[in-house]
Amino acid sequence: MQVDKKLLVELRKATFAGFKDCQDALIATENNFDEAVKWLKEKGKIKAAKKQGAIAADGAVQYFGESHQIGALIEVNSQTDFVAKNEQFMQAVQDLLKIITKQKVKTVQDLINAKFDNSNISVSEKLTELTAKLGEKIDVRRFETIEAGSGEFVAGYTHANKRIAAIALFKGKNENPSEVKSIMMNIVANNPTAIDKDHLDKAKIDSEYQIILKKTIEEGKPENMAEKIAQGRLAKQLDELCLVNQQSLTTPDKKIIDILKQNNIEIIKFVRYEVGEGIQKKEDNFVEEVNKQMGIN
Repeated sequence: MQVDKKLLVELRKATFAGFKDCQDALIATENNFDEAVKWLKEKGKIKAAKKQGAIAADGAVQYFGESHQIGALIEVNSQTDFVAKNEQFMQAVQDLLKIITKQKVKTVQDLINAKFDNSNISVSEKLTELTAKLGEKIDVRRFETIEAGSGEFVAGYTHANKRIAAIALFKGKNENPSEVKSIMMNIVANNPTAIDKDHLDKAKIDSEYQIILKKTIEEGKPENMAEKIAQGRLAKQLDELCLVNQQSLTTPDKKIIDILKQNNIEIIKFVRYEVGEGIQKKEDNFVEEVNKQMGIN
C-alpha cells in the first residue's frame, strides 16, 4: 500500500523514529497515525530522547489555584508536542502545581529538591523516571506563585491547548467569576504588555514616539502636523499594549476597564506564560528528509 507522506512527516516529527521504521509502522497500521505510534512503541523504535544536546522547547503551561488565596503558574518542557499531550506528562504538571502551592517553594531548584507528593522520592527523581518512561527530556523551566493579601484574590486561566496560561492578583471581591475569567482570557489571548500606561516603561514610550514621529515625517507630513499625528498613533498603539484599554473578548462592546469598574475590582499584577517563548529550538526539516528518502525533488 502507499504510505501517506503527510502522516510520515508527522510521525517522524512526533517520535524521532527512523524513516524506514515510520514507513513500516504506517504500512502495518494502514496509515493510522495513533496506531502507528503504538506500533513503534511496541517495537521499541521510538528513540530515547535524553541525548546530548537535546533541547526541551515544547511542553505545557498550566494554572492552578486554591480558594482564590494562592495560585501558581508553571511551564514544564518536553521535546515534542506529542509527549506534551501524554496523560502521564499532564498529570505530572498538575502534581507539580500542587507541590508549589502546598509546600510554597520559591525557586525552581527548591521545587526540584522537594518531595514528590507524599512519596519518598524527590521531584528530580520523579522527572528522571518520567523521562525514562516517555523517552524525552522533561524540564521544569519556570513557575510563578501569587498569594493574596487582605481584600485581594488570585485568579488564573489556562487555554484549552495547554500552551498559554496566565495568573493575576486582583484587589476587591471575586463576586462575579465569569467576568474575572473574561479578563484572564484577554490576557491569554491578546498578550498585553502592561496593565495600563502608568505601568509602561517611560523610556520605551519616548523611544517609540520618536520612531513613529520620524516615520510620519518621512511620509511627507509637515512637522507641526506630524507631531500631532504621531501622538495619536502612539496613543492608539499604547491602547493595544495596555490590558485595561483592550476590548473584551466576551463582551466586545466593553473594554476591560469597564468590566473592572462594574465589578468594583482592580488588577494589581499579571503574569502570562507561553510554551517555549525565548527558547531557541533546533528544527529538524522532516519534510525535506521524507522528500529525499522518497525520491521527491
